[in-house]
Amino acid sequence: MKAKVLSIKLSVEKGNRIEVKEGVLLENFGLIGDAYAKPGDREVCLMSKMTTDRLSDFEEGLCVKRFIETILIDLDPEDISIGDVLMLGEAEVLITKKGKRCFPECVLIKQKKTCPLMTEAIFAKVIKGGKICVDKTL
Repeated sequence: MKAKVLSIKLSVEKGNRIEVKEGVLLENFGLIGDAYAKPGDREVCLMSKMTTDRLSDFEEGLCVKRFIETILIDLDPEDISIGDVLMLGEAEVLITKKGKRCFPECVLIKQKKTCPLMTEAIFAKVIKGGKICVDKTL
């Protein structure tokens, strides 16, 4: 499966993400230097450009402004399944989860709208560490 890495976002501290041109994914950990990185099934969050484009229609959602991916890719989220292994530069990630839970207090839930994050936020575990760069093929 091929796609481009469109951006890499690093949280030097929780709540403060900056874009970087390159980074290193550490096996069983996540993006080195990222405040959210920790061992587990959600070491890295991937999101499709298609998803971020759709999110502009859901700006009133509780998570829409707060939830930020680690790596933005140019790939249809429908083409990614749990268990898939994606190449990110020198690294490999295993897709472990698709979608994130929503909060009952979110206005979108109260309005019975389906936020794209419910099905299109993609979480992965780093199974082979290595350097990743913006515009590199997965």
